[in-house]
Amino acid sequence: MLEIEGEGRLATWWVSKGIGVDMFKVMLCFLSGCANWVEFDGPVPPDGLPRATPSAEDQARFQTASDWSLSHRGDALVIVRGGEVVFEEGDRGYDLETGHALWSGTKTFSCLLVQKAIANGDVSSLDERVSEFFPEILDPADPRRARITVRQLLDFTSGLPEDRQALSDDGLQVDQEILDKVAYATDLRLVADPGTRFIYGSEHLWVLAGWFQARTGQDPVDYLEEHVFEPVGFEYAGWMRDPAGQPALAYGAWTSAGQWAKIGMLLRDDGVFDGVEVLPPGAIEECTEGSKANPSYGLTMWLNNSSSGDGGRLFPGGLDDLFAATGSHDQRLYIIPSEDLVIARLGRGDARYADRELLDRAVNGGYPPGGGCDHTSVGAARLGLALLPLLRRRTA
Repeated sequence: MLEIEGEGRLATWWVSKGIGVDMFKVMLCFLSGCANWVEFDGPVPPDGLPRATPSAEDQARFQTASDWSLSHRGDALVIVRGGEVVFEEGDRGYDLETGHALWSGTKTFSCLLVQKAIANGDVSSLDERVSEFFPEILDPADPRRARITVRQLLDFTSGLPEDRQALSDDGLQVDQEILDKVAYATDLRLVADPGTRFIYGSEHLWVLAGWFQARTGQDPVDYLEEHVFEPVGFEYAGWMRDPAGQPALAYGAWTSAGQWAKIGMLLRDDGVFDGVEVLPPGAIEECTEGSKANPSYGLTMWLNNSSSGDGGRLFPGGLDDLFAATGSHDQRLYIIPSEDLVIARLGRGDARYADRELLDRAVNGGYPPGGGCDHTSVGAARLGLALLPLLRRRTA
């Protein structure tokens, strides 16, 4: 069972009981007065990808994976081999062309954003210091802040602390308390020297949004639309923003599984989509390089490398080139270049979900070896931690 320090006992209990995250969200809503949540669940245009019939063996594997996914509160599973959709299935009343939250699966767009800006000459390099064009990050009392680089914002080693309530949970509501999340994140005090500690959270990408706007004079999502989404034909239902109009690069995108799979194809094929070079050679490889602080996390995406042993891998014992965009409630975009596969999975949250189990069924058709990191349990536990301040306010 997941180990969590101190006050995380409540979240640990929740996860250990196998209670769905949707029910947890209902309880969260009850305790917080049932705030209105931002949703972009309208229609999304068809993905436009060609369809192909897989071999009988592949069909059996993919169906086994889909059955397992659906039994763990899955909404959709779309599998692409090469340039063709070879399997797609939805359930639980979900239409495959309806907007669905990616949650933290959104984060991976930020590496594409910066790499495209570098290719266009709008940004010098990943190691550009943020303060050169975004002096708001500076603080005379802490000279370390001047050393923060764009790379460190993308690999979450900037030294900024997580403030989940202010920068993540608040951003999911229609009526937000933190009006300018870029300013809020920028003002957070460092808790580590830049480049030395991995801290997962939204703070880095709120600062990135402010820096990018200052650096290029363009809204980050508008830039993505023009330079990445349009050549790929990627469509989305909506993107969450703070009241100041700044995009939530950490969790804001809503789209369909088929549309998300097209981003996976771009990642799998080294920045090329349908024969068109969208990003220069090597750009995606840089996005999949881990940091010294966390070799299993690249620039906004999780890696299946063996640096931290099988216990920290998405899929222990194989698929060394696998990497993934992952989001709360079990949103997954798996990229497996060696298998020429992209797997887009959308869900509603189940503490029993495990990456290794779905991947083994999709790739091998069987049952996986033991071990591996259950990223969903981590996400559910983090949601449990977010509930504690609400419990205190309701019982004070």
